[in-house]
Amino acid sequence: MHVFVPKSPPEEVVARLERILGKENLTIEGGPPPETTVLVDGRPSRETLASLPQIEAVIVPFAGVPVETLETVRAQGGIALYNLHHNAAATAEKAIELLLAVAKGTVKNDARLRQNDWGGRYESATGVSISGRSALILGYGRIGARVAAVLAAMGATVRATKRIARSAFDGEVEIYSPTALANLLPKSQIVIVCAPLTAATEGLLGPREIGMLPGDAILVNVARGKIVDEEAVFHALRDGKIRGAGLDVWWQYGRSGEDRTPPSRFDFASLENVVMSPHCGGSTMDSEALRWQALADLLERIAAGKADPIDLEAGY
Repeated sequence: MHVFVPKSPPEEVVARLERILGKENLTIEGGPPPETTVLVDGRPSRETLASLPQIEAVIVPFAGVPVETLETVRAQGGIALYNLHHNAAATAEKAIELLLAVAKGTVKNDARLRQNDWGGRYESATGVSISGRSALILGYGRIGARVAAVLAAMGATVRATKRIARSAFDGEVEIYSPTALANLLPKSQIVIVCAPLTAATEGLLGPREIGMLPGDAILVNVARGKIVDEEAVFHALRDGKIRGAGLDVWWQYGRSGEDRTPPSRFDFASLENVVMSPHCGGSTMDSEALRWQALADLLERIAAGKADPIDLEAGY
């Protein structure tokens, strides 16, 4: 197994990779040599894969597989595809952060108190409790399972959807097939999107589904913007059809910190019932160290024949 890593890891990670693979089987930086069997690259081109006659696997070094990468690997054929989940804990924490910020009116109260306005204390209470509410997690993977556990501990009734054929229980969480969505949405006061973006999940929450949500529902999305219909959720929020939303993922992106591209075609910034976050849920001060550790762990499992690749048909 010859592994190509496009950027230099910390010294301790290099030492571990050399122990796993053998120093002669690891290439770092530059370009992948012809003998490469495992390529670490989130968006490899067809030309790159075609130039590697011995390629057996591609590792996407982040959570979620880009659609173009999935299509490229499928087209090449005979290649296993893997990705990393080093940021599952941080992303789950972001989901809870956004949920609580919306439920408690944190951003609005903070802005008012900065102006010495104590209205948030003395006006009629507007915040809601998580305890006693019904929550639905869309996508019960590594992120969704963490979110579900926290919500259950906070006293919510938690249901989740997962790509399975029948209902089941995982501790306090009741698991359903995505085909049950129409029955679950009307009784879900909290909906948190944690699913990967695939052909099956794009537009999963469309106008019909968003229209099924109760008026006091809070929607949180830490997955991918395109899973939720952009126009439908904007109108539902603007018109008060749902209580609020916390969004860390969007439909349009700036290419740099200086790029002022708006995150949507619609003016979400004008809505007081939305908490906006710039797709930073998986980023913490520890992210890079965790990424390299996860990569080393995965390569060790691949070398031992114990790693589970992504289902190329399902996309995750």
